Amino acid sequence: MIRDLRLDEEIFKKMIGKQFNKYKCDPFVFTNTVTGIVGLYIGKKVFELKNEQTAFQYFDSIDDVALWNIKEVNDSEIHPVFENTEQIDTSINQNINSITLVNEHQTVNINDQECDLWLTRAIVFHLENCDIYFEKDNTAFSEEIEIKRGHDLLSEFPKRNDYFLDQWIKGIEVSVETEFIKIQHDKQKTH
Repeated sequence: MIRDLRLDEEIFKKMIGKQFNKYKCDPFVFTNTVTGIVGLYIGKKVFELKNEQTAFQYFDSIDDVALWNIKEVNDSEIHPVFENTEQIDTSINQNINSITLVNEHQTVNINDQECDLWLTRAIVFHLENCDIYFEKDNTAFSEEIEIKRGHDLLSEFPKRNDYFLDQWIKGIEVSVETEFIKIQHDKQKTH
């Protein structure tokens, strides 16, 4: 069984060369993570990046798993998950040179049946003078999204996914591999 939950590259291709104006999310409290939703304001469009729990066939059982999704929305649709929370805007105001999708391929062999799950772990925006990434928490049910800004952030990947690797009983074979998909202008296409 193969499940493919990677985010669609086509939506990101439309962002290349556009200005990343800002992102909107809950304020950070103890860490640089937010729950459930981030609004990305790119060019004249607004995108909702959501990490939301959904009942899902997760390998050998149906569980509540946080699945992520990105779609174009109206500004009014970007709102906090929790009541009495006021979201904040973080200005970026830089052009997007390229985007790298960090995808994870998880495999499990249960009773000689191989199960494969593909998902996007992180979206790295390569801007004019820095990078910014939005990373899905590696705990399957967690709705947290980590946000980080800096230089050479791609060097942080692949990260060891202890949650996935350590959740199985002894004797079940598991593995995690990482793929990097770089999206840039067609004239600069690389694989």
